[in-house]
Amino acid sequence: MSDTYAVLKNENKNIQKEIDSLNNSTSKNTRLNTYYAEDQALVLYLNRILLVSYIVIYLVVLLSVYLNREKTPIMTIISIVVIFAAFPFFIDIVSKYMYSKFLDIMHLLYKGNSIYLYKPPEKTDTL
Repeated sequence: MSDTYAVLKNENKNIQKEIDSLNNSTSKNTRLNTYYAEDQALVLYLNRILLVSYIVIYLVVLLSVYLNREKTPIMTIISIVVIFAAFPFFIDIVSKYMYSKFLDIMHLLYKGNSIYLYKPPEKTDTL
């Protein structure tokens, strides 16, 4: 009888540990999912704010080019309009290039010991 009681007590203790770990991981995952959802909402909000501010700046540039059209050559006006219109589309490429160069410089300065900098692999080997 005592032996069966000890076995059941030990099994109950193990089951309780597993239940506690599941509760801890569930609450942790719920909290992380909540933080992720909040971050996604903030990113969307900031993206909209930046887009609206960029449109306002673009309209101000167009207005200034229009008001100074007698003094400004037509090729300069066209290039300014095209560059500002294309900027949102090529800024991603430029920023990725600049970030990769920044990481290269940091690795040179810290002699490869900058473990906190993450540089994703260019290509993944496939079989």
